[in-house]
Amino acid sequence: MKNWLTARRIAVERLREHARKGLVDRDILGFLLEFNEKHHCAFTTSSCSGRLAVIEGPSIFDKRGARILAQTHDPSDCEPLLKAVRGEPSPGAVRWLSLQPPILHFAALTLDTAQRIASIADQSGFNRSCYKKYRPGGFHVEVAASDKLTILKPEPGDVELACRALAVYKGRLERLTRRLLEEDICGARSAATPSPSS
Repeated sequence: MKNWLTARRIAVERLREHARKGLVDRDILGFLLEFNEKHHCAFTTSSCSGRLAVIEGPSIFDKRGARILAQTHDPSDCEPLLKAVRGEPSPGAVRWLSLQPPILHFAALTLDTAQRIASIADQSGFNRSCYKKYRPGGFHVEVAASDKLTILKPEPGDVELACRALAVYKGRLERLTRRLLEEDICGARSAATPSPSS
């Protein structure tokens, strides 16, 4: 448990530092901070509330050579993406639209807590949620959906469709985060777990 608590303290401190620097997705920052404050039996690691991006590069498989032309986490603010797809691509470059659904990662102290998080995620519409043993102890939980989307040579209509899809995911994320804050994911079995000082 000592290694797990150390990992928790480091992760929470890093989150706070990144939040101060503006490096955390604003749409999910409040949830991350509250979750780590409320639940002593789990903590968050890397997470994203979902995003859309228009990307250009030599190929969709060359991530290092690619550059982001426009991106947003807000499905009501898609005008930069529309502007990007209407522009002329660079010579020899491929342009694509990428929809990344929300993805959240947690470290849970017990199997019971990991199962509770995954169950709430599944009931909230995140059908690709799983857990496995976590190196410092406990379990790593990934909460995700299976509906990633990549569209080559996107048109404005593709952007509008993707913005609507992201809005659906934001609704699912709102349900998920509300339930994770409202429900007792620690349970009686982890009630004796010492609350970390961080």
